[in-house]
Amino acid sequence: MASAASSPASVDAAILEGARRLIPPLTASGHKGQNGKVGVLGGCREYTGAPYFAGIAAVKVGADLSHVFCTPGAAPTIKGYSPELIVLPFLPDESSPLDPQGSAKLVSQIKAWLGRIGCLVVGPGLGDDPGVVAVSRTVLREARAAGLPLLVDGSGLNFVAQDPDLIRGYDRCIVTPNLVEFGRLAGGLGLELDGAIGPQWQEQTQQLAAALDGPIVVSKGPADVISDGATTAACSLPASLRRAGGQGDLVAGSIAAFMCWAFPRRGGGGVDGGDGRRALMHAAYGGCAVVRAASARAFAERRRSMLAGDIIPHLQGAFEEVFPDA
Repeated sequence: MASAASSPASVDAAILEGARRLIPPLTASGHKGQNGKVGVLGGCREYTGAPYFAGIAAVKVGADLSHVFCTPGAAPTIKGYSPELIVLPFLPDESSPLDPQGSAKLVSQIKAWLGRIGCLVVGPGLGDDPGVVAVSRTVLREARAAGLPLLVDGSGLNFVAQDPDLIRGYDRCIVTPNLVEFGRLAGGLGLELDGAIGPQWQEQTQQLAAALDGPIVVSKGPADVISDGATTAACSLPASLRRAGGQGDLVAGSIAAFMCWAFPRRGGGGVDGGDGRRALMHAAYGGCAVVRAASARAFAERRRSMLAGDIIPHLQGAFEEVFPDA
């Protein structure tokens, strides 16, 4: 992989090829689940769209199964969006107080599923209910202890910003902040970075990744800047000029599918010669590239009226456009 000083064109070509190598072939001998099982820890009564977008993007990009761990108030709505999602209402009910025993039971229910999935997305639509956040933080710790690849997005970034040690030093993790979340996360690490779009953007993303000392940072914007703290790349494929709510959740789900492919065997190294961090850099780039291409197609059709849901039907065509030989 090229360093931050390399030309953008050479970085793009190398990392895109790395992402292509992660994609498993489709064969008649394959079985359900072999191409990835994604878990999404997210969804509360107020926010049901975010976990749906993350979960559906993962299976549309090529993962076999998506599981959504949400609150009971969110479950019927998320189930109604799509029969493709396995919806598990194991997060606390926001309207009821939760005692330590009840919290431990819910964590245990989710923990039982962690061995069945290849990647866990933490955060889409979680909200800020204290009981939901407490259980989610504990599940994140359990997933890390189990060596499960993690992607932290949305509401998950809020509690990680408050306690960066939840992910600091963990090299099977990707964080996907937008501009505001970037600033919060930097502040939690004691860094004076604003993530502002401009000449310093790639350098700031690399600084944030270096401070996290393990996780890959994907700073979303006009170009998606991806860094592991030592190397940096920018996914600058043409994308939508519209910024509709839910686009970031589609990115999270798309990257999660690639993360499953990067770690096809739990407990082993990444497919890139055992280099897990390099595999995650490639996974991040691949997921970003597919959603950018899909959003460009959707925007060409819908222009100002484009919504995140309009991007979903274009994921297949975008995937084939970005990875024509996969």
